[in-house]
Amino acid sequence: MKKRLFKIILFGILGYILFNIIISLTEVIILNYFGICKNIITTFVNNLVFNLSVYIILYLTIIIGIYLYDKHIVKKLNDRLEKMRERRKEDE
Repeated sequence: MKKRLFKIILFGILGYILFNIIISLTEVIILNYFGICKNIITTFVNNLVFNLSVYIILYLTIIIGIYLYDKHIVKKLNDRLEKMRERRKEDE
């Protein structure tokens, strides 16, 4: 459990940094296209808080969705396994 939680936190932090770089780079490219020169580092620093809130919402939604999906699949497979065991007992 600790290993899984560590992976979730590690991937969350790495994903946030990557997410923030991509958003900042996209903003700089769009601003340069319209003739407004802006440094990527200042854009990165200015967007930290807003991007963090957006990323947390997206990341938690994805993590909760994966958890619920896994829980549903395990329940479904356990039901199938129980049915197979019942059939095997009936056949014997």
